[in-house]
Amino acid sequence: MRKENNLIWLDMLRGIAALLVVIGHLRTLIFKDFNQAGNGGIGLKFFYFITGFGHQAVIVFFVLSGFFIISSIHNSVINHKWNLSNYVINRLTRLWVVLIPALLLGWVFDWIGLHYYTNSYTYSGCIQTLPGINPSNSLQVKNFVGNLFFLQTIIVPTFGSNGALWSLANEFWYYVLFPLLYFSFKNGSKIRVRIMLFFLFVLLFYILGAQIDMYFLVWLMGGLTYVLINADFLFKSNLNWKIGAISLLFIIVIICSRLNKYGLIFNDFSLGIITAILISAFAKKDIRNNMMRRLSLFFAGISFSVYLTHLPFAVIVVSIINSQRLDFTGLNLIVFLIALLFILCYSYLNYYLFERKTGVVKEQITKQLMKCTEGLSDLD
Repeated sequence: MRKENNLIWLDMLRGIAALLVVIGHLRTLIFKDFNQAGNGGIGLKFFYFITGFGHQAVIVFFVLSGFFIISSIHNSVINHKWNLSNYVINRLTRLWVVLIPALLLGWVFDWIGLHYYTNSYTYSGCIQTLPGINPSNSLQVKNFVGNLFFLQTIIVPTFGSNGALWSLANEFWYYVLFPLLYFSFKNGSKIRVRIMLFFLFVLLFYILGAQIDMYFLVWLMGGLTYVLINADFLFKSNLNWKIGAISLLFIIVIICSRLNKYGLIFNDFSLGIITAILISAFAKKDIRNNMMRRLSLFFAGISFSVYLTHLPFAVIVVSIINSQRLDFTGLNLIVFLIALLFILCYSYLNYYLFERKTGVVKEQITKQLMKCTEGLSDLD
């Protein structure tokens, strides 16, 4: 993989996926369910269809995450640069630098909402298609701590109105599961160590439960991407034709998944596989347009902040501007677009204040740990 390419098409896909999640949540918050939204004709059907890809976007996220983590671990091992402490620091700072402010700000917005908009449809559990946004019974300290340590959906519910946090628990435990699995099969380690690691993997896999385990298999499809990218012969010729064919197949699969034609498990697995193939093909192609390159990097850069911070803010914003869910009309669509822009600006502010400083935080933590290690060595 060429460094200058920087996998920018993958960055674009990540940014689009985050945007689709926000759009889906906001549409559900603002507009009535499809069967109650009135007679808007084909425009209504099209709008509800294209704003309903949030779940599929999360599947894409999982595959992308699997690719980046699997490739990072394997490359560091084969280049003799693997370090467990660095891995832990990198993963935890990447998550906590965004998660901690998201939890605290979410608590503030939910507190305001529950005190000043108690009877709002957003805070009273009236939206059956978004059950995870009702914070009335989930703002306890134990839930905050549980979400801080990625135990939501395992021991505690998602914190407050931030139902989107369910997938973050998946992500974190995949960061734990994969190294256990990888090193239990890697030659060179003592057999006792490998057996112990595999036992820990099986035990954790069992404890985490069926849903997290199922999506771990989807996450592992990112490894297929890594294999295909390194198999240069697959995309040496007729790259544009192959990308076109794979893109068409991806569109067909994601539409079938959106229509839920063949059941959740089949849909998610088939979408995971075609996503892995799609991103392996696009990873071979540069983005030559500088504007598109910059937009891709920008939206990918803020995508994690967008995903983690948007929902509590969206809930309070919608509570302020609406007393009830709206019919689909041109005027209400303008309200939707303005709210979307406002929420994206808020998410960018979170990125600017917190996420973009992740590298600085990692550096400071590493320095402090080195000082502690040197101090312990001096005591010896």
